[in-house]
Amino acid sequence: MTASGTTSGPAGSATPDRLGGLVAADVMTGPVVSVDTSALVADAIRLMRTHGVRHLPVVENGRFLGLVDDRLVAHALLTASGHGAPEDQAVSAATMHYVPQAAPTTPMPRVANLLRHSRTDAVVVVDDSGRLLGIVTTVDVVSAVAHTG
Repeated sequence: MTASGTTSGPAGSATPDRLGGLVAADVMTGPVVSVDTSALVADAIRLMRTHGVRHLPVVENGRFLGLVDDRLVAHALLTASGHGAPEDQAVSAATMHYVPQAAPTTPMPRVANLLRHSRTDAVVVVDDSGRLLGIVTTVDVVSAVAHTG
């Protein structure tokens, strides 16, 4: 951050620090649609279509275990091997288990940094016991910047 209240963006451009006063709970989507670890890929597809979402946290008894997104589902469908229809495989075949996590009180600049350095475009918001509270996506961050500017 510079003295003028800006941060250096891509290629050294200055962008306003518009997320400084926000925390994950201010920006997250929650409660969030999730899928149980025992579900099938077909169930995940149906939930994504029904709710118009691209990310589904995978949970067991409310605790976060991983994340399924539209790209992972497409990859699982295209690379399925074995018997039966590809969409009948366990959702675990399309689950990413390393997903950045944040507490509801995590400052948004830290959440944005997690997004920037991760292999996914989502950070999952959990409580101290790992219970799913919400999700922050790159779209949520862009929306927050747009509304604070």
